[in-house]
Amino acid sequence: MRNEYCDEKNITIIHSKPRHPQINGIVKILHKDIKKSLYIEKLVKKEKYNIKIALQNSVFSHNNIICRSTKLNQ
Repeated sequence: MRNEYCDEKNITIIHSKPRHPQINGIVKILHKDIKKSLYIEKLVKKEKYNIKIALQNSVFSHNNIICRSTKLNQ
């Protein structure tokens, strides 16, 4: 079921080695950035805040960041 869902949604699952500090650090930074984005959007939107839309916006923004060195999307 998980593979069918991922195929349908075009999701690639990437597993890292346990206790691999470089990957774990990147994931921690991503989670911190998403939490910060959700918190800021909640402060701004107040009553109109929708966590599903806020999360979609946060992930979209993160996925479309331009890398400084390559000038391409990450």
